[in-house]
Amino acid sequence: MKSPLALFLFCFAVRALAAPVPIFDGKSLEGWEGDAKLWRVEDGMIAGGSLTEKVTHNDFLATAMAHYEPGSVSLEVTGLIAEADRVVLQWTSRARTRDGRPYENDCIGVFTIRDGRIQSVREYMDTRYAGEVAFG
Repeated sequence: MKSPLALFLFCFAVRALAAPVPIFDGKSLEGWEGDAKLWRVEDGMIAGGSLTEKVTHNDFLATAMAHYEPGSVSLEVTGLIAEADRVVLQWTSRARTRDGRPYENDCIGVFTIRDGRIQSVREYMDTRYAGEVAFG
């Protein structure tokens, strides 16, 4: 009989060594589902908003929320650090997908504040997990 630990380690190694799946080339919005008028590539990252006109709504949130059961989304703030013009917020997002699967993802947002207003936000989360559970 094979050791359960050896089997686990083998499966973990296979998963860890699997070729990464590119989801963004760092240069263009090719394959992006959002409205190209509201998104752009800036410094190798996808950035929201327009540099030429006022954005009246957030296209991404409407699209993303369609993957969850209505009323199931919640956020729990688990950490906050503020220094000078930068705020780092840590939270856990929880929801149920449209097919009833639980979703729980830890996230971090780095906010830059000027004159009392948010100037930029960078959000970090496990995008592979989100893609497999919520968007897969």
